[in-house]
Amino acid sequence: MGVTSHAPAPAEIRARSSSIAADGVFSGVIGGLTVALFYLLVDTIEGRPLWTPSLLGSALFLGSSMDKITAVNIPMVFAYTGVHMALFVAAGMAFSFMVAQFESNPPLAILLLLLFVCFEAAFFAFTMALAPGVIGALGASSVAAANLLAAVAMSAYFWRTHPGAGRGLSKIWEE
Repeated sequence: MGVTSHAPAPAEIRARSSSIAADGVFSGVIGGLTVALFYLLVDTIEGRPLWTPSLLGSALFLGSSMDKITAVNIPMVFAYTGVHMALFVAAGMAFSFMVAQFESNPPLAILLLLLFVCFEAAFFAFTMALAPGVIGALGASSVAAANLLAAVAMSAYFWRTHPGAGRGLSKIWEE
Protein backbone atom coordinates (compact mmCIF):
# COMPACT_ATOMS: atom_id res chain seq x y z
CA MET A 1 0.00 0.00 0.00
CA GLY A 2 2.98 2.27 -0.14
CA VAL A 3 2.80 5.19 -2.48
CA THR A 4 5.90 5.73 -4.53
CA SER A 5 6.89 9.18 -5.49
CA HIS A 6 9.15 9.95 -8.36
CA ALA A 7 11.60 12.62 -7.39
CA PRO A 8 13.54 13.84 -10.41
CA ALA A 9 17.21 12.99 -10.45
CA PRO A 10 19.69 15.89 -10.24
CA ALA A 11 20.71 15.30 -13.87
CA GLU A 12 17.04 15.51 -14.93
CA ILE A 13 16.60 18.76 -13.00
CA ARG A 14 19.74 20.25 -14.61
CA ALA A 15 18.62 19.20 -18.09
CA ARG A 16 15.16 20.68 -17.58
CA SER A 17 16.56 23.92 -16.16
CA SER A 18 19.00 24.16 -19.04
CA SER A 19 16.19 23.60 -21.52
CA ILE A 20 14.03 26.28 -19.88
CA ALA A 21 16.96 28.73 -19.93
CA ALA A 22 17.81 28.01 -23.57
CA ASP A 23 14.16 28.33 -24.60
CA GLY A 24 13.94 31.57 -22.64
CA VAL A 25 16.93 33.05 -24.42
CA PHE A 26 15.82 31.92 -27.88
CA SER A 27 12.23 33.05 -27.44
CA GLY A 28 13.33 36.36 -25.93
CA VAL A 29 15.66 37.04 -28.85
CA ILE A 30 12.87 36.13 -31.26
CA GLY A 31 10.48 38.53 -29.52
CA GLY A 32 13.05 41.31 -29.28
CA LEU A 33 14.03 40.96 -32.92
CA THR A 34 10.38 40.96 -33.96
CA VAL A 35 9.78 44.31 -32.27
CA ALA A 36 13.08 45.74 -33.52
CA LEU A 37 12.33 44.72 -37.11
CA PHE A 38 8.77 46.05 -36.82
CA TYR A 39 10.04 49.48 -35.82
CA LEU A 40 12.88 49.39 -38.33
CA LEU A 41 10.25 48.86 -41.02
CA VAL A 42 7.97 51.60 -39.62
CA ASP A 43 10.86 54.04 -39.24
CA THR A 44 12.20 53.29 -42.72
CA ILE A 45 8.76 53.78 -44.29
CA GLU A 46 8.57 57.14 -42.49
CA GLY A 47 12.00 58.05 -43.88
CA ARG A 48 13.90 57.97 -40.59
CA PRO A 49 15.54 54.56 -40.01
CA LEU A 50 16.52 53.75 -36.41
CA TRP A 51 14.49 56.67 -35.08
CA THR A 52 12.54 54.61 -32.52
CA PRO A 53 15.49 53.00 -30.70
CA SER A 54 17.30 56.35 -30.78
CA LEU A 55 14.26 58.10 -29.32
CA LEU A 56 13.81 55.47 -26.61
CA GLY A 57 17.51 55.34 -25.77
CA SER A 58 17.74 59.13 -25.56
CA ALA A 59 14.68 59.26 -23.30
CA LEU A 60 15.91 56.40 -21.10
CA PHE A 61 19.60 57.21 -20.79
CA LEU A 62 19.80 60.95 -21.39
CA GLY A 63 16.45 61.98 -19.96
CA SER A 64 15.73 63.85 -23.18
CA SER A 65 12.19 65.01 -23.79
CA MET A 66 10.51 63.90 -26.97
CA ASP A 67 10.41 67.37 -28.50
CA LYS A 68 14.16 67.93 -28.06
CA ILE A 69 15.24 64.81 -29.96
CA THR A 70 15.83 65.79 -33.57
CA ALA A 71 18.39 63.34 -34.93
CA VAL A 72 19.27 59.66 -34.65
CA ASN A 73 21.89 59.09 -31.97
CA ILE A 74 23.70 55.84 -32.88
CA PRO A 75 25.18 55.20 -29.40
CA MET A 76 21.64 55.48 -27.99
CA VAL A 77 20.42 53.00 -30.63
CA PHE A 78 22.97 50.45 -29.42
CA ALA A 79 22.38 51.18 -25.73
CA TYR A 80 18.62 50.90 -26.02
CA THR A 81 18.84 47.79 -28.19
CA GLY A 82 20.89 46.09 -25.46
CA VAL A 83 18.34 46.94 -22.78
CA HIS A 84 15.49 45.98 -25.10
CA MET A 85 16.97 42.57 -25.82
CA ALA A 86 17.78 41.94 -22.14
CA LEU A 87 14.19 42.72 -21.17
CA PHE A 88 12.86 40.42 -23.86
CA VAL A 89 15.18 37.62 -22.76
CA ALA A 90 13.86 38.07 -19.20
CA ALA A 91 10.29 37.92 -20.54
CA GLY A 92 11.28 34.86 -22.60
CA MET A 93 12.59 33.16 -19.45
CA ALA A 94 9.27 33.75 -17.69
CA PHE A 95 7.38 32.54 -20.76
CA SER A 96 9.62 29.45 -21.01
CA PHE A 97 9.05 28.59 -17.36
CA MET A 98 5.29 28.96 -17.83
CA VAL A 99 5.33 26.73 -20.93
CA ALA A 100 7.25 24.07 -18.99
CA GLN A 101 4.60 24.21 -16.27
CA PHE A 102 1.81 24.21 -18.85
CA GLU A 103 3.15 21.01 -20.45
CA SER A 104 2.61 19.09 -17.23
CA ASN A 105 -0.56 20.95 -16.21
CA PRO A 106 -2.50 22.22 -19.28
CA PRO A 107 -5.07 24.34 -17.37
CA LEU A 108 -2.20 26.71 -16.54
CA ALA A 109 -2.56 28.02 -20.10
CA ILE A 110 -4.65 30.86 -18.74
CA LEU A 111 -1.56 32.03 -16.86
CA LEU A 112 0.28 32.48 -20.15
CA LEU A 113 -2.44 34.83 -21.30
CA LEU A 114 -2.35 36.66 -17.98
CA LEU A 115 1.45 36.87 -18.21
CA PHE A 116 1.11 38.66 -21.55
CA VAL A 117 -1.54 41.05 -20.21
CA CYS A 118 0.57 41.79 -17.11
CA PHE A 119 3.67 42.28 -19.26
CA GLU A 120 1.82 44.77 -21.46
CA ALA A 121 0.38 46.66 -18.48
CA ALA A 122 3.77 46.78 -16.74
CA PHE A 123 5.47 47.93 -19.94
CA PHE A 124 3.00 50.77 -20.48
CA ALA A 125 3.13 51.84 -16.81
CA PHE A 126 6.93 51.64 -16.66
CA THR A 127 7.33 53.58 -19.89
CA MET A 128 4.87 56.26 -18.86
CA ALA A 129 6.59 56.66 -15.49
CA LEU A 130 10.15 56.81 -16.83
CA ALA A 131 9.62 58.63 -20.07
CA PRO A 132 6.32 60.44 -20.34
CA GLY A 133 5.45 61.15 -23.93
CA VAL A 134 7.15 58.08 -25.42
CA ILE A 135 3.93 56.13 -25.85
CA GLY A 136 2.33 59.21 -27.40
CA ALA A 137 5.29 59.71 -29.73
CA LEU A 138 5.22 56.09 -30.89
CA GLY A 139 1.47 55.59 -30.72
CA ALA A 140 -0.13 53.20 -28.25
CA SER A 141 -1.60 51.09 -31.04
CA SER A 142 1.83 50.76 -32.68
CA VAL A 143 3.41 49.64 -29.40
CA ALA A 144 0.58 47.19 -28.74
CA ALA A 145 0.84 45.81 -32.30
CA ALA A 146 4.61 45.35 -32.01
CA ASN A 147 4.28 43.56 -28.68
CA LEU A 148 1.44 41.39 -29.98
CA LEU A 149 3.59 40.39 -32.97
CA ALA A 150 6.42 39.54 -30.56
CA ALA A 151 4.07 37.42 -28.44
CA VAL A 152 2.85 35.57 -31.54
CA ALA A 153 6.44 34.97 -32.73
CA MET A 154 7.50 33.73 -29.29
CA SER A 155 4.41 31.51 -29.07
CA ALA A 156 5.16 30.06 -32.52
CA TYR A 157 8.64 29.13 -31.29
CA PHE A 158 7.19 27.29 -28.29
CA TRP A 159 4.43 25.70 -30.39
CA ARG A 160 7.09 24.24 -32.69
CA THR A 161 9.55 23.17 -29.99
CA HIS A 162 7.00 21.90 -27.45
CA PRO A 163 4.35 19.89 -29.33
CA GLY A 164 3.10 18.45 -26.03
CA ALA A 165 1.88 21.91 -25.08
CA GLY A 166 -0.26 21.99 -28.23
CA ARG A 167 -1.76 18.61 -27.39
CA GLY A 168 -2.49 19.84 -23.86
CA LEU A 169 -4.21 22.91 -25.27
CA SER A 170 -6.36 20.67 -27.47
CA LYS A 171 -7.42 18.68 -24.38
CA ILE A 172 -8.50 21.86 -22.61
CA TRP A 173 -10.72 22.90 -25.54
CA GLU A 174 -12.29 19.42 -25.70
CA GLU A 175 -13.24 19.47 -22.01
